[in-house]
Amino acid sequence: MAVTSQATSNGQSQKGLSYWRKQLLQVSLPALGKTGKLLGRLLKKPDCALSDLEKVIAEDPVLAFQILAHANKLNTSPDNDVSSLPHAMSLIGMDKLRPVLKNMKYIPFNPTKVAHNAFLQALHTSLHAASLAHSWAEKKIPGSGEANYWITLRLSSVYWYLSLASPKSYQAIELRVQTGESRSHVEQDILGCTCQELTQSMLPYWRLSKFTSDNLTRLLSPNPRMLAKIGRCAWIDSVAPETPKAQGVYMQTPWFGAVLAHTLALNSSVSWYSVQTQRTLRIVSAYLHQPLEEVVIKIH
Repeated sequence: MAVTSQATSNGQSQKGLSYWRKQLLQVSLPALGKTGKLLGRLLKKPDCALSDLEKVIAEDPVLAFQILAHANKLNTSPDNDVSSLPHAMSLIGMDKLRPVLKNMKYIPFNPTKVAHNAFLQALHTSLHAASLAHSWAEKKIPGSGEANYWITLRLSSVYWYLSLASPKSYQAIELRVQTGESRSHVEQDILGCTCQELTQSMLPYWRLSKFTSDNLTRLLSPNPRMLAKIGRCAWIDSVAPETPKAQGVYMQTPWFGAVLAHTLALNSSVSWYSVQTQRTLRIVSAYLHQPLEEVVIKIH
């Protein structure tokens, strides 16, 4: 039975999805302190250009992520997402970008702080997922890698917010998952909802296009039987089985690769030999239409 509430240390109750969505929406993601110093020096120069700022921002994935999020909120084209840093910065413009960068939260990460370590762990997993999604997208449709990179980070960002909103809850989840428990079961037990449900609930706040939002909503609620059938389409011993039409069409859903990379990164961070990781690798084999052994070698 689903857990709908959980007692906190101060006697208050955590009420599942609505409670945690509210908590995450109150979190300000931090950029690196050294990034803030570099940007501060650049902004003092009278000839500072957007391209100068972009070089520094691109080196800080969390700051770049926030710039794209801000640009999507300003985007007046409901049918298109802002899916690259240059596009985001040109859309915002220098006048609006200055106050955004000035008001950003910059902190020097302290390895002795629980929240900082939890955040860096979550970020590491996200970057792994984003790099996989970028690579897969470029193989399928050259030029689509960057958009998939940022969408994958978006999917993983719930874990960043959670690690800062409640590092103890985040670490409790990861510790139990490391022992072999199901992630969705552990999240339900500790949070009263799953992080996948949280991601779905956050979609309206991210101002993504209806096209992207609708496809992500579909992909974040997969039919287990559908995934099992896709997994059986993996290339075993370099033999490619026939992929049923329904499974083939599902794998062509935009952002499927981003969701798949996100899932693989979460599973492989626990164990490369778990049932969940091996099942996900088989789905990757079917998705990329490549032999399973080649997929495993490349991902490693």
